[in-house]
Amino acid sequence: MRGQDTVISAVGATGFVDQKKVIDASIRAPVKRFIPSEFASDTLSDAVIQLVPLFEQKRVVLDYLKSKESEGLAWSGIATALLFDWVRMR
Repeated sequence: MRGQDTVISAVGATGFVDQKKVIDASIRAPVKRFIPSEFASDTLSDAVIQLVPLFEQKRVVLDYLKSKESEGLAWSGIATALLFDWVRMR
């Protein structure tokens, strides 16, 4: 059975850790690549986590993805830079 090429997750803040369930389902599907909801600053950076503690949950997901590489799942995190929608422009 041929799996899907890629799953792109775009969950919001309340769903960051729940991506683990989607990751597990993707492995069973089988999916070749998973792109987590990582469209923000580099959450592997300690400085970013200090500024936005909520992003620790994103780091947990990245660590989980790293642990699943041995099961054949590739992944890509996309860090797009600052969260401009969090900054109020005057």
